[in-house]
Amino acid sequence: MEGKKLAMGIQLLEHLTAIYHNIYNEEDNEHVTDYENLSSRFSKKYGSQPEFFIRVPGLLYLFGEDPVYAQYDQCNIAIEQDIVIAYSKNKSNKDIIVNSLSSTSFPEKIFNFESNFIDQDELGNVALLGIKSAIEDQKQESLCGVKCMFSNKIPVKQTLHSKNALAIGMCIMMLHANKINIDCKTVLNNFQKYKKVVNVPPSLNEQYQKMILFAQKNEGYVGDTSQSLQIPKGFTFILANSLTPEPKMLVAAKRKNKRICEQRLAVHIMLSNMEIQNREGYSTLLDIQKLLDFKVEDMPSYIHKYIENKAFKKEEIEAIIGTDMINIMQDIPYSNQVIEGNTEFFPYKRAIHIVNEAIKAQKMKQICSDQSLNDQQKWEQIFQLFNESQQSIIENLEAQSEECSKLIKLMKELGCKSTKVIGDGWGGSVIGIVEESKADKIIEFIMDGYYSNKDNKLMVSDDLNNYVFKSLPSRGACILNPEYEIWF
Repeated sequence: MEGKKLAMGIQLLEHLTAIYHNIYNEEDNEHVTDYENLSSRFSKKYGSQPEFFIRVPGLLYLFGEDPVYAQYDQCNIAIEQDIVIAYSKNKSNKDIIVNSLSSTSFPEKIFNFESNFIDQDELGNVALLGIKSAIEDQKQESLCGVKCMFSNKIPVKQTLHSKNALAIGMCIMMLHANKINIDCKTVLNNFQKYKKVVNVPPSLNEQYQKMILFAQKNEGYVGDTSQSLQIPKGFTFILANSLTPEPKMLVAAKRKNKRICEQRLAVHIMLSNMEIQNREGYSTLLDIQKLLDFKVEDMPSYIHKYIENKAFKKEEIEAIIGTDMINIMQDIPYSNQVIEGNTEFFPYKRAIHIVNEAIKAQKMKQICSDQSLNDQQKWEQIFQLFNESQQSIIENLEAQSEECSKLIKLMKELGCKSTKVIGDGWGGSVIGIVEESKADKIIEFIMDGYYSNKDNKLMVSDDLNNYVFKSLPSRGACILNPEYEIWF
């Protein structure tokens, strides 16, 4: 039944047209081809066709810092790039057999209901985290095994939540196969429980979970799906990976980890200068905003009032806050490396960027809901928001690599109306806005002018689609019954 809601409110669909844009408007549509290929590979591996497909999208943030540490709402869209899991119940035994189209990055895993996490097997642990989160507190004798194979079209290392998507997909698969009916909050609690057991990347909070599960076509979201906005028509997003190198020690001591620590420093400098005596429990700028009963739009002036816009030495900060820096950052991963690996800190710049990004997320919602503007006028204002955000990234985060600069220059020359850097702290990728009709041609030129340009000295694999792609806002997770599809 089209649109029937199952566990966690996930919909059961019967046609790809309910999931993707322009699905049958193009000859040899890539989404149809992907499902055909996955179904064929599944059949060769297991000897029969899959019974169902689980589809989970990636997420792309447009404005806002990571809410896991900043706590402010981001503006996100679900993208058409996704993880798709083909599965059938395992009628031979209760094993959970997991294969991937990419056997090199994900060799076959065979789990059972009591499998333990394994050191040095990150993706296997991500999949197992999803499985365990579904079957927590269920009677094992009532559970069935499954055999599955998944494809991943979400490029990794581009802040697109590919690992969150894999974990959620495995969870939905086990819920559906075993007819387990639990709510989103229970699943999220189970995720957090197992995250404490195994160190795997998914940073899944309620905001991310709801967007991955319940996003709708052509919509963006500020915060969770209760604050939706209609993305205007006429333009699409292009995301391109700059392939900026990430030396591990540099990442540990600087970039995103340093930014997180500098926000905490900003909070305690403000509290000290405001003469707030009891500073326990304050960790984010949102905490201060709530203390003052402010709106986010009020925060920039207070940051300017109570934090000097300069580079601080460790000793200066400790004199202001009245304690060692590590004492206010012990809960932050890599805080010791950040303190030891830096001689200067920029709490003002980091704080002002965080709140201004939160303001832009709200402005994005206002622009998209303004009925006095036509779509072109809305896009003109969105372009301006992107430009302002990018300027702040350069000035307040210093988060633009040489590779990103080259990519931005090329994308603008090719016709991108606006561009900005996204990524975990030092510009992993560039997002651009282009006219829908020109997107495919611009992507071709980016492939030739950036990735295939030997002067850039990039480490590039054969599949350039892993590095640059377009996407309109997509729908969230779903279960597909393929029996009515012409390709099945």
